[in-house]
Amino acid sequence: MGEQNAFASSEHPRKGHPAKQTEATVTPDFSDGLPPPPKFPLAGPLPPEMQLPTHYPSIQQIIIGPAANEHGPIDTAITRGDKSVNGEWFRVSTTADNDALVAAKKAGSNVNIIEDLKNMQSPFSKQQLQILTNGKVPWEYSSAGFNISHSKAATIDSTKDGQRTIIGSMNLTNENARDIEFITNDSGIYKSVNDVINADVINAKNGTTNTPTGLDPALVVSPVNAEDKLSGLIYSVDPDPKKGWVVCDSENWGDPVIQQALLDVAAHGIPVKVLGPEEDENPNPSFNYPYLKAMQTGGVQAKWMPNPAPGENPDSPTHPYEHLKTIVVMTPDGPVGYLGSVNFSFQSAHQIAGLNKANVDTSKVKPNREMGLLFNDPAAINAVMNVFNTDFANAADLPATAPPTKTAPATTETREDAEAIKKANKH
Repeated sequence: MGEQNAFASSEHPRKGHPAKQTEATVTPDFSDGLPPPPKFPLAGPLPPEMQLPTHYPSIQQIIIGPAANEHGPIDTAITRGDKSVNGEWFRVSTTADNDALVAAKKAGSNVNIIEDLKNMQSPFSKQQLQILTNGKVPWEYSSAGFNISHSKAATIDSTKDGQRTIIGSMNLTNENARDIEFITNDSGIYKSVNDVINADVINAKNGTTNTPTGLDPALVVSPVNAEDKLSGLIYSVDPDPKKGWVVCDSENWGDPVIQQALLDVAAHGIPVKVLGPEEDENPNPSFNYPYLKAMQTGGVQAKWMPNPAPGENPDSPTHPYEHLKTIVVMTPDGPVGYLGSVNFSFQSAHQIAGLNKANVDTSKVKPNREMGLLFNDPAAINAVMNVFNTDFANAADLPATAPPTKTAPATTETREDAEAIKKANKH
C-alpha cells in the first residue's frame, strides 16, 4: 500500500493508478531453468531448506487493519522501548508513528531506523523524515543494492516488556488496507530480526545486500530463503484431501516456485484458495490476472477483491485493498501459517542463490529485502483465518477474459501522501 504511487479519487479509491516503485516489476521467462519440484504427495522428507521448523514463536499481540488507530499498539510498543528500537520499515510516514520514535529517543532509547530509498523521496515523505532528524533519531535510506527494502519489522527492548519483535505486512502509512502485524517475545526471532536490521545498516552504507547466517528457522527472509520456506510450507500440507487445505492471500502474484507448489497440491484434490486485489497498485493494475487465472485453470479456487464501493467505511470496508501476505496450511500436525512482507511475486520472493533459483540473469534483477514469520500460535491462526474467510466470501470471481491492460500516469507523489495532505488540510 504505502509503497505504491497512486492517487485515490473520492468516488472510486482504486482507480487511476500511476506508475510506482513496487516489488512486482519483473516477469522473467521460466520455460526452463527451475529444478523439478518435489513429487507430491511426498515420498520422503523435503530438502532441509524446505522443511518446517521444530519451534514456532508464540504471538502476544495481533494487530489487524484496516481499523481506527491501527498503529496505536505499535506506537505504544515503540514508546515503551526505553533500551532500544531497531526498525526496518518500508515507509514510516505518519506523524504519530514518527513522534513515537522521537519519544523513545528522548526517553534514552537507542533508536535506529531504515526506510526504503526509492519510496521515501516525495516532499511529504521527506517532511516526515525531518521529524526524525529534528528528534535526533538516526535513520538510513535502505541499500541501493536492493530493488526495494520492503520489510515491516522492528525489534524493541524495554525495561518493562523485555525484548519483543514487531513483524507482518503493515506499513506505517496513512492508507487503509487489509493487513496484519504480530508482536512476539520469542528470543530467537528477536535476535535474528535484529541481526538482519544491523546488517542492513551496513548494507545501506555500502550499497550491498548481505544477509547474516544462522537465522531462526521460523524467519522467512528475502532474498535468501523465501521460495524454499514458503513452497516447503505448501508442500507440507496433509496429503489426505479430506484433511488437508491451503489458503493464500497476496497483493502480488507470479512467483513460479510458490505457484507450482499450489498447483501440485490442488492437482491431488486438496482444497486450495487464493486471493488478491482486482486492481493491483502496479503500472498495470491487472498484473495479477494471468497468475490467478492460471492457478484457477489448474484447480485452485482463485478470487480477487473488488475496489471499495463509494460510501464503504474506510476503517472497516467490505472490500479492503488486499495488501496482506499470508499462507495457512493444514499439515498432519495441525495448521501452520506464514505472515510477513514477502508477496508471492518473483520480485518479492525469488532467491539469489539456492535450490529454487530461476534461470534468469540475477545481476539484472535487484533483490528485495523482505521479512516474515512461520507460526502455529492458535490465536494467530484463528485471526488470520477469520480475516481470510471474511474477505474470500466478499471477493469476486475472476472474469473469463483478461481486463484491458492499463498504463498509469507517472507521479512522484504517493497516494498515501495525497491522503495525508488532504487530511491535514481539513484541520
